[in-house]
Amino acid sequence: MNATSGGFRFNFSQDAKFLVVSPELSSRLVLTCERVDLRNCSANADTLVVNNVGDLRFGRNSFIYCGPQVNVRVVSIRRKISIRIRRDGRLGEMGCKFFSRKQRFLEGDESSCGKLGEGRMEKVRRRRRRDEIRAVILKLSHGFSQIIGGRRIAPGLFPYLAQLDMTKSSGQHTTCSGSLISDSWVLTAAVSFQTRRRFSFMLQETS
Repeated sequence: MNATSGGFRFNFSQDAKFLVVSPELSSRLVLTCERVDLRNCSANADTLVVNNVGDLRFGRNSFIYCGPQVNVRVVSIRRKISIRIRRDGRLGEMGCKFFSRKQRFLEGDESSCGKLGEGRMEKVRRRRRRDEIRAVILKLSHGFSQIIGGRRIAPGLFPYLAQLDMTKSSGQHTTCSGSLISDSWVLTAAVSFQTRRRFSFMLQETS
């Protein structure tokens, strides 16, 4: 059957296969069928099988329907759906309806992963913008500091902490930290004095 929408009925008096195809290339098919009682089926007696890529061999992407009051609703991956029924004299007729749904593709966005609809892609764009704004706010609130999770302290709370202002041999200024361990000694990392020419100490400052 080749159509964008329609319906059909069949019975389970004999084995049969159906192929429904939409003539629209970039579309998907939506298939819905009446409820049917398939409580006597099994993996070896698959009375009703639907394949959402239109594979008449019914390999991958095949769905076996089994159980009481089965409700069939399938959306195809491409524009084809195939149906296979096996003979079961205990079952009567079954009706199905289908319609094609146009797929919306992104234009000029080859870097996108898959083919997302415009609505979904707009949500992705909004989430990216929100994350970028949050990153900027985070940088501004921390003053572009490299200290993670730090907080201001009361003046004089840690009087032994020292700030070392240093000048490299290249003329670049940098800062290290240290601890006052006596009246005339400040303990700091040895790497702080590599390629440094001048340095000074700052104690009991709060900024």
